[in-house]
Amino acid sequence: MLKEEPTKTEVQKEEEVEVLNSTVEKKTKEFTLEALKSAWDEYKQSHKDDGNSFELVILSKEFELKNKTEIHIALSSDLELDRIKMLRTTLLAHLRKSLKNYAIDIFAVVKQEVGTKKAYTNSDKFRVMMEKNPSLVELKDRLGLDPDI
Repeated sequence: MLKEEPTKTEVQKEEEVEVLNSTVEKKTKEFTLEALKSAWDEYKQSHKDDGNSFELVILSKEFELKNKTEIHIALSSDLELDRIKMLRTTLLAHLRKSLKNYAIDIFAVVKQEVGTKKAYTNSDKFRVMMEKNPSLVELKDRLGLDPDI
């Protein structure tokens, strides 16, 4: 059975893909972390001029550069993740153009802060104080104190 000869449009599509791939390969200039921070700050400054404080908070977060083209940013809530998804396209376009590297990508992850639970009631506050100073238990017993009152 003979293989059909590719149509003209298939050949054109293959040529376009080859051109795109060669363009991407050519535009992967290496950059330093300092250059990345500078381009990031330029983008942040443009949003500062717009007066959008929530986006400024997200853009002020620390990020890491991994594998020379992956920018990893840790966020503290799903709301921040949603907002960075909205900013991602324009931020990537700015970084790619500024750094002349079209292989750059951004990865955002929500990291839950493991912190102590806020003590609201008197017994919770007393329990926290007892953890810091165990001799308070003896003082409470001697004086007959009840932290719930």
